[in-house]
Amino acid sequence: MPSIEQIRSINPLDITGHTRFSLPVLTACVAAVTLVVWFTTNTTQQIMFILFGAPVIYAGLAFNLRAGAGIAAYAAATVTTARWPVLVQNWQLAQWEKLFFEGFFVPFFYLAFCLFIAWIMLRERQLSRECRDQAGKLATANQRNLELFVSILKAMMAAVEAKDTYTRGHSERVTGYALAIGRELGLGETEIRSLFCAAILHDIGKIGVPGELLRKPGPLDPQEYEIVKSHPALGASMLEGIEFLRDLLPVIAHHHEWYNGKGYPDGLAGKDIPLGARIIAVADAYDAMISERPYRCVRSPAQAKDELNRCRGTQFDPELVDAFLRVLEREGDTPKLLAGAPADLYGIFLSVAQETGGHGRVA
Repeated sequence: MPSIEQIRSINPLDITGHTRFSLPVLTACVAAVTLVVWFTTNTTQQIMFILFGAPVIYAGLAFNLRAGAGIAAYAAATVTTARWPVLVQNWQLAQWEKLFFEGFFVPFFYLAFCLFIAWIMLRERQLSRECRDQAGKLATANQRNLELFVSILKAMMAAVEAKDTYTRGHSERVTGYALAIGRELGLGETEIRSLFCAAILHDIGKIGVPGELLRKPGPLDPQEYEIVKSHPALGASMLEGIEFLRDLLPVIAHHHEWYNGKGYPDGLAGKDIPLGARIIAVADAYDAMISERPYRCVRSPAQAKDELNRCRGTQFDPELVDAFLRVLEREGDTPKLLAGAPADLYGIFLSVAQETGGHGRVA
């Protein structure tokens, strides 16, 4: 937004907005009004001089305020010349009030008022341009900040995967499955994009979990398990200062809740678990089962689907399990991430911040 100093420094005389038709239009308008004024001077239509207001304002807006002032001066001279016999008669009859108000004050004041209107409109135009320029600069700065944030995000996700090579590509695959479920449920595009963000970030809290725990080939002891269980809350805490992700934090924090209330971190159950978190829970479990892990063997897609079915209503939302199984039945075991998705998946993430500001809540 321009400062007070910038607003005061605006020079309306420098603003132009004319086209190649402006001069012919202005000329024709002035000529027409001049003829009307001359032909109505000695009739009851003396007030027709007000028509000069149109070319005065038009000249000011199409060219600049000097042009408007020039037309106003011409109009004043034309009106005075056309009415000169009447003015002389008023003088001879000592009709001073009529001479002053009807002969000079009213037409001159009106033309000055029209010029003032043109000036106000020019200032408004300039202020609009200033605001657009400032908005453009702000948008550019925001774009750069978002691109920087996405670069940092990529680095953070790379750091997570470097800690646990077994989960390389896990977030992208979970995102694909989650989006497939969301589309099967008929979620809108805003919700789909927000679900994308939550899914791609769901394990970012693992950056705070020691790598040896993530790569441990055997079962975790209770203390180690508690540390690993902290990653959803840690991820939400890491992202809470980012305004456009604020609505997604509950999804990230609760993607390990169970439908029967026996999950973590808060033991939420049923519909109290955000929808996005319930979707990611199904997608996350499926990818974990069909991917290699240091603590167990890979399961086949058929075995993973059987496990989802077995846990429907306990660990997973039955409706979401059914939706995901329909997708897998229709599209195969690895549904496409997103129809027409860009090669750089983080481009979708960037578009969420630009288009929705994080207000497309999936809850």
